[in-house]
Parts: sequence; C-alpha cells; structure tokens
Amino acid sequence: MNHTIHSTPTASALYTPNVSTTSALFTPDVSEFMSGEIYRTYDVLIGLVLLACFVIGLPGNLASFIYFSRRKDFAGLVYSLISGIDTVTCLVHLPVMIALFNDRKPGIFANKIFCIGWNVVFYFQAKISMFLVMSLSVSRTIAIVLPFNRVEKPAFLLSFAIYSLYLLMWYVLIIFFGGDEKFYDYDTMNVYCYYDLEGAGIFAQIEQTFFALSLGIPPVITLISFIISVNKLIRSNIALRMSKRNRQASITLTAFTGLFLICNAPCFVNNAVYMAVFLMDFEYPRPFYMSTFMFFYSWVIAEVLSVAINAALNPVLYLCRIQGLRSWTVNCVTRRKIELPRPPLTSQTQQR
Repeated sequence: MNHTIHSTPTASALYTPNVSTTSALFTPDVSEFMSGEIYRTYDVLIGLVLLACFVIGLPGNLASFIYFSRRKDFAGLVYSLISGIDTVTCLVHLPVMIALFNDRKPGIFANKIFCIGWNVVFYFQAKISMFLVMSLSVSRTIAIVLPFNRVEKPAFLLSFAIYSLYLLMWYVLIIFFGGDEKFYDYDTMNVYCYYDLEGAGIFAQIEQTFFALSLGIPPVITLISFIISVNKLIRSNIALRMSKRNRQASITLTAFTGLFLICNAPCFVNNAVYMAVFLMDFEYPRPFYMSTFMFFYSWVIAEVLSVAINAALNPVLYLCRIQGLRSWTVNCVTRRKIELPRPPLTSQTQQR
C-alpha cells in the first residue's frame, strides 16, 4: 500500500492500517458525525479555548517581548525571541478558531496563497519555538552543571540564523517539488491547511525523515536537560553554592521548560506514533487511535490547541516568576516612569 505523504497525517491517513494487514480502513460516517450536536459542542469548546488563549496570550506576549528585548543578557535575548514567536502563535491560530465556530468551513483557508503562507508560518513557528526552548534549557543546564562555562550570544545567534535558513530552505524545496493543485489544501477533518507530497518520489521520503527529526530531536534534548537541571537543583549542595538570584532564575527556567514539555506532550506523542507508522510500518495503537473522536480531533488538539495553550501560559508564568516584569507591567499600567530593572547578574555563571 502506498501512503500519501503529508506534513501531518490527514484524518484518513490516521487510520490507515499497517501494510501487512488487509482489514478495511477505519472511516466513520463523516456527514453523520458533523450533523450531530456533540460535534458542534466539541468544536465550540475548542474554539472558545483558542479565543481565551488569544485574549490572554497576545497582549501578554507582546508585553513580555518589549520587556525582554530591553535586557542585554543571554536569557533576555532568548526570552524575547520566544515571546515574539508566541505572539505569532496566538495570531496564526485565529483562522482555525474561526473555522471551528463556522461548521469547519474553510473561510480564508480557501485562498490558495493564504493556505500556503499559513502552512509555512504555522510549522516554522512551531519548529523554531522548539529550537529556542531547547537552546534556553541547555544553556541553563550548562550554567548549573558547569558554572565556569557559558553559551555566548554570538554563537547562539549564528546557530539560530542557520537553523532558520535551514527551515526556510526546506519550505522552498517543498513548494518546488510539490504536486498538483491539491498540493496545499484545507483539510476539514484537521481544520487547517496541509501539504501533500504524493508523487514527489524520493524527496517525499527525505522530507518526511527531516520533518520527524526537526520535531523529535529538540524535545528529546530539552527533556534530557530538564531532567539534569531538576536533579541538580534538588541537591542541596548545588543549590547552596548558587546565589539566590541565580537559583530563582534556574527555577524559573526549569518551570518554563516543564510547562513546554507538558503542554506539547500531545504533539510529541502524536508525531512519534505517526512517524513510527509511516516510516517503520507500525500499526496505530488500538483502540485509542481507532475512534471517531480521534479521527476528528487528535491533530487539532495536538498541533493547534496544546501549542496555543502553551503560548498563552508562558507570559502568565513570566509574570508570576519574574519580579522585574511585574514591576515594569505595573509601571506601564499606572503610567509611572518606566525604569527597567537590572537583569540578574552572576559571577561565572552569567550567560552573555
């Protein structure tokens, strides 16, 4: 059986059996489900959560971006980039929210140019966000484990630029090797645009492999650094050697990384299962993936809802953990003179 290669599996691809089986595809009655009240309830509920994420996340991330961009330290640089990406995340999910409120009609997704541009931005912001969280987590782990070493800002900026160019290069190649007029299209089941490389030959397999690596490697490295950081922080001798300011900064970053891993767990799991099925001919786990609910909601929850929730909760975490941001926000709201507090300083462990 030949599998259609997608940026993510469409609903029909989600239930394609292993090539060694002869059982029929799991295909629920789409028209029956979409005419039911339960479907409307689920769609409206997800749409309302996306709306809440937009209302909380957009102003929160914009404020965080302005605050962090004024800091000169390494953490401030990465946090400002993450806040900027999270701002884009809050905006890029708006067409999905509108489609959910409108019986999954494509709306602006019906415009082919917008569909292509949206897909590029959607996956670029997701992958670059994972890269930034990985960079921030690894840099703090190095500071905790190897206090006399640090990650230099020029090295980080160079790696960030190279990775960004790498992602953009792949999108250019994908468009170049694309198929027919259905190459980029809106998918009613997933409620967003996807790209289809069926007929692209070996390039489709290469692209799928790199897609798996770009979504798989950063979370694994982030998880490893998170575990190392937590292990070091709970050891009293390590904590006692750190200054109070440094310890608070490390706890903040550890909480930030933990939030990222928890919110994005559905995305990581879904993509891991999908890659195992399409690259190694595994079967989808039964009966969890063989249900009508998973047919319609697994990917919109994994790749849209969970990411939007993470983007909305990040500024809340910043506000709870960073005193300087709280003071700056109060100054802005009360229109008092805004003075940016000094960023945290460390002797050998400060990353510049």
